[in-house]
Amino acid sequence: MSPDPSDTQSPACASRSEKNQTDNVLSPAEHINLRYVLAFIYPVVTMIKPFLAWKGHSREDVERMYEAWFKAVVLQVTLWTRPYTRPGDY
Repeated sequence: MSPDPSDTQSPACASRSEKNQTDNVLSPAEHINLRYVLAFIYPVVTMIKPFLAWKGHSREDVERMYEAWFKAVVLQVTLWTRPYTRPGDY
């Protein structure tokens, strides 16, 4: 069963209230909106291509690894969309 994002006792709410406490981080951001996480997919995905080509792999291998990386990143963000959001957060 999926967590109810409107439930104030859900893990998503507990994580938000405990944000940065584990590492004692002083952060000006109380919350990072999901739209910024989604927008961050592009730089995370595109910056990997030179790294993949660094060891001299063929262009075809680099492209296959790049496509796999793209799918993995998008899938991870997609899976986190549901528990991450609450009504009004986006």
